[in-house]
Amino acid sequence: MQPLKNAMKRHLPRGVLRLCRTLINYWGYMKVRKNFEGNDVYCICCGRYFKKFARTNFSAKYYNLDFFKDNQDTRCPYCKSWPRHRIVCDYLEKNPLPQNASILVFAIPYAYRVWFKRNKLKLISADLFDRTADRKVDILNTPFSDNEFDFISCDHVLEHVPDYHAALRELFRITKQGGIVALTVPLLEKLEQTHEDETITTIPDRVRVFGQHDHVRVFGMDFYTAITDVGFDLSIHDGDKCDKKLAPLTAPANYDYNKVFISKKP
Repeated sequence: MQPLKNAMKRHLPRGVLRLCRTLINYWGYMKVRKNFEGNDVYCICCGRYFKKFARTNFSAKYYNLDFFKDNQDTRCPYCKSWPRHRIVCDYLEKNPLPQNASILVFAIPYAYRVWFKRNKLKLISADLFDRTADRKVDILNTPFSDNEFDFISCDHVLEHVPDYHAALRELFRITKQGGIVALTVPLLEKLEQTHEDETITTIPDRVRVFGQHDHVRVFGMDFYTAITDVGFDLSIHDGDKCDKKLAPLTAPANYDYNKVFISKKP
């Protein structure tokens, strides 16, 4: 089955891949929807109410389960949003973008596609590997012009790239003056300095040290300074201060920071 899935990902047209992903999500939800019928929690991404959010079981092969000891029901059963996605969408609903805004979303989750479609906002999705994205883009060297975008989402991307400082500089370059980059990263408040080690390359070692098989760092509190050093003005959209109807906003891993870095280009 997996070889077939991989072949489909490589060869099916982008539109067909997106449709397949949408149908898979919908059918998966329809199978379990009775378990979640209720009005106790709200997903701002898809606009649906549920009795509770869903739990995700993480594989010890790809995740350090010690990072997930406080895991709870946090994922939307319909659009698959995580808490950080709902916090970003909460920010966008409180700070609406104009209909003609130029929008770029890196590594777009399905939950964002749902939210932007619901709000009739057009976007460009960018990814280096995902063929459902509009553009194949390396965040370290994008094909975009200076001062091109009003809003950029960069959701849990910087922990995967070799040089996050270079990525931040590139994001600053392509953002319009007065434009916003919404950044989320895995961050541990107990770390003053971001922990990275380029000699750690194997999956088991990355799982053990960084918590996930494809992470190359865990961010520390110096990430605040890294953002302002490239020229952004920084404010924080704090998930802990969001409306309680969005609860729970604690994320499944202890490095999932409940704050979005709202980075504005002066």
